[in-house]
Amino acid sequence: MKRSLLRSVPVGLGLIFGMAACASGPGTTAASANANAGDGRLHARGEAVFRLQNAVLDELIGASELDATLTEAAAQGLAAAEARIVDSCRDINEAASVRASGGEPGLLLKLRVLDSLASCERAALAARAYLDANPSNLSASTP
Repeated sequence: MKRSLLRSVPVGLGLIFGMAACASGPGTTAASANANAGDGRLHARGEAVFRLQNAVLDELIGASELDATLTEAAAQGLAAAEARIVDSCRDINEAASVRASGGEPGLLLKLRVLDSLASCERAALAARAYLDANPSNLSASTP
């Protein structure tokens, strides 16, 4: 499911983050041009956060499922990191799922996505830092 969602990211997030003021016709102002530029930056950030959290979740799942010698403490740490990402990134994943199914996320979901981007990114970066800082703790057989 993650892989199919990842392919729909550019289109899905483009529509999710297309909430800034749109320039219309010959009456385009500098303010609307700036809003459109900001919308492009927001789209790029949203796509980057979505991809980051998916990549880190893949790493966490790989570390927990592929290592039969995982210590209990490491397994708990990986599970906690995964749970934080799933919780923090729930809205962005829900919106991407709606778009992947051919739907249009509602305004409230779009606003929740915007509101949760920073916490989703923080959770993913914290999990990646945990993985990077604890490679020797993840496996009981690693010295």
